[in-house]
Amino acid sequence: MNLSDERVENLFLVCLRYDAMKIAFHLNQHFNIKFNQKVINALNVAIHDSQWYLELKLFFAKQSFIFLNVAQMDDLLSLFQEIFNTGNPKSHPLVNCYNPVKCSMLIYEICWDV
Repeated sequence: MNLSDERVENLFLVCLRYDAMKIAFHLNQHFNIKFNQKVINALNVAIHDSQWYLELKLFFAKQSFIFLNVAQMDDLLSLFQEIFNTGNPKSHPLVNCYNPVKCSMLIYEICWDV
């Protein structure tokens, strides 16, 4: 079955929206998703709405970094500031994620590139 680029992109967006990150990762590996503005905005919304699978979302953000414009870079940094400036340390996403060192390094790389 042949899938058009538009159908693959729509499926990728659905995976981002519903935190189906393993499927999104496989779609990205097999179909080489093009990170256009629609995909990048959906990725920012996915990071904001849910910290589940934060490591893969940060990987996608790092991978799509060359396609970001200045406003999207600013949105991404504002999003990091909003998520990580929490008053309760137990609810901090980096404390609750699977691999806090890798997530911290991805965030550092993204912020350094900005």
